[in-house]
Amino acid sequence: MTGKVWIGCSGWIYSDWNGTFYPRGTRDYLEYYSSLFNTVEINSTFYAQIPRATILSWIRRTGSRDFKFSIKAPSALTHEKMLDSPDEAIEEFEDFLSLEIEPLKQAGKLAAVLLQFPPFFGEREFRSNLDTFAHIGGSKLPVFAELRDRNLLKERSEWLRSNGIGIVAVDSPDYPLSLFHEDSQYFRFHGRNSKDWNSRNGMEKYRYNYSNEELSHLFESVSRSLANHDQIFIYFNNHPGGNGPRNALAMSSFLAGSGSVQGRIY
Repeated sequence: MTGKVWIGCSGWIYSDWNGTFYPRGTRDYLEYYSSLFNTVEINSTFYAQIPRATILSWIRRTGSRDFKFSIKAPSALTHEKMLDSPDEAIEEFEDFLSLEIEPLKQAGKLAAVLLQFPPFFGEREFRSNLDTFAHIGGSKLPVFAELRDRNLLKERSEWLRSNGIGIVAVDSPDYPLSLFHEDSQYFRFHGRNSKDWNSRNGMEKYRYNYSNEELSHLFESVSRSLANHDQIFIYFNNHPGGNGPRNALAMSSFLAGSGSVQGRIY
């Protein structure tokens, strides 16, 4: 069975990609990036609201290309309202939809919505947000949750899936890909830098270059998932030093050579 693979990186603007991924003198990074990949995961929305004019410029610059954006929900939702004020979480989600998701959806440029929860979001917090999760799942958008509490991942994944929210499969030092259900549809590859994983330096923890052997194993997991879905999403978040796009291009080559994908992947 063949399906659509959306593959790219978590972001496209990193200074150390100059000369490692972007040719020196590249003027429009998004134009160059979108010539090689068909999707990007936007993480800046986690920290602050993106102006509509900026989102419209993304849409314009990717033009008629088969290219889409996955958007991470704001920390105000996953790290504030759903923790401290669950009764205000639905309103926060609706604001996020209208201000940042709707323009991409209307333009046919929305890939998925990512909910990334902190490790301290556990069962108690989950139970306080059942109505919010049901509301988010009922939005009929492709929404995926990255859970960082192992018990929650084990006990609540099926409930979320049955309520319209998929589970993000990650690969990282503390959450190897083998922990996740082979039916996952959204993949985030953070790297395996166990030495610096708990470092306060946010850049160093993601400094990792997957070997060809490791990429081959990741490809096997992705392929099993692809057999069960009409589309999957893959994002490399090991961005320091240009490792993310380097590994994403290698994975694209694996996928293109497998004959199991539809349409453009790079």
